[in-house]
Amino acid sequence: MQDLGRIVIDINEKGSGGETEGISGMAKAGGTATAAAEELGMAANTVAMIGELSVVAAGIGAAFGALYKASVEVGKALLALNRFVLEVANDLRDYSPGIQLAEMQNQIAMVATRFRNGMQYGGAIGAQMMEVGRIERAFVELKSALGAIGAIFLRPITKMVADMAEVMRDYIPKLFDLAANIAMIISTVLNSIAQDLTKLYSFLPGVSPGLFGSAVGGNLVLSVWAQKFADMATSLRAIKRNTDPKIDYGALNQPFLADLKLMGMKGI
Repeated sequence: MQDLGRIVIDINEKGSGGETEGISGMAKAGGTATAAAEELGMAANTVAMIGELSVVAAGIGAAFGALYKASVEVGKALLALNRFVLEVANDLRDYSPGIQLAEMQNQIAMVATRFRNGMQYGGAIGAQMMEVGRIERAFVELKSALGAIGAIFLRPITKMVADMAEVMRDYIPKLFDLAANIAMIISTVLNSIAQDLTKLYSFLPGVSPGLFGSAVGGNLVLSVWAQKFADMATSLRAIKRNTDPKIDYGALNQPFLADLKLMGMKGI
């Protein structure tokens, strides 16, 4: 028989423990990777589910939108038809006891409905109205107070402007005098120029004065305008003197009285 030698197996705690730790570490790493994969799978499923829900929601929204549009169109058509029916009812109301009875019943039912709604909802609406009233009253008081403050600040400025306006008003007669004097000055200047041109024509025989006006009767355009400005001055002074114009109310009533006479009224 052949001798195969001697086999020695050395078993110690350290070596055994190291192998155990290595196996445990590999098991933990494997478990972590598996958990991560499971979490990724769950996340992917969640995303997919959200996507499917979004598609479903979009479909539902589109369906409701289409339903809403259809309802609006149907409502418009019904309202148009109802307007036509009401127009016919207005034409036939005086001749149809049925229409009159229906309107009376509708009015009675509406009164009852309003009474019921008033008893049911009036308390809540009234409470809201009370709060709105508080706000409105507060705003009225604020507005009044701010108006008083603004008036106190503006009064001196307004008084100064009023004083200046009254001073200018007192100078109205002088303004008429000034305007009349300016018109007379223009008239005088135009007359002087017209006379100078007339003298110039006398030294230049054969020269036509058509550029300045007609020489017929010795009247020039400048002389005509000089007279117009003189008339303006006269009118301005007449307005200044007419401080208490007399109004003939009888003349104002003449058209009305003439109409009454045409209608046969006597003693007018």
